[in-house]
Amino acid sequence: MAVTPLDRAQRAPSQPLPRGATDCHMHVLGPFGRYPLAAERAYNAPEAPLEVHERMKRAVGLERTVLVQASGHGFDNRAMLAALGMLGPRGRAVAVLPPDSPKTDLQEMQLAGVRGVRLNLVTLASRHPGDRGEIIAACERRLAPLGWHLQVFAHAATLIELEPLLARCEVPVVIDHMGLPDATAGTAQPGFQAVLRLAALKHVFV
Repeated sequence: MAVTPLDRAQRAPSQPLPRGATDCHMHVLGPFGRYPLAAERAYNAPEAPLEVHERMKRAVGLERTVLVQASGHGFDNRAMLAALGMLGPRGRAVAVLPPDSPKTDLQEMQLAGVRGVRLNLVTLASRHPGDRGEIIAACERRLAPLGWHLQVFAHAATLIELEPLLARCEVPVVIDHMGLPDATAGTAQPGFQAVLRLAALKHVFV
């Protein structure tokens, strides 16, 4: 009989996880009848409800979750915010917002538990045209008063280009998906080295 990942997860872990253990990057998708995928998107995906993730968390001993807005939903954060509401104090979230989002939207999301903005330069790159230095600076101005972090999802070549800007960024920076390294290229690849240099800084996390 085939063993699924959920079957494996439901087995007791060999060592208990520490109190407060957190899944720090999780997407919810749908339900599509209420929260459809964005018309402009890079992929199709099945619904991924919070309940399934909660079942896995209970099985392995995770207590908390950081929801990250899935690019499949574009700038429509409603599915993520609904899941965040169900998690209550056990959850925090990272939103994806258009550059011209009003300050009131950010303040409402702050009250809901959002603590960062994801700058997606991979599957939403066309929605962030213009000089990337100016984009990073605009993010800093918006996020600093709230104490939020900037989460950067970018290909390795883009991270190399952005490294000087991120190194002196005035808000905490999270490198999304570990900087998308090419595992076949080894640790000497320039993009991976850029991630290591950034991770050595106190305000950058991976």
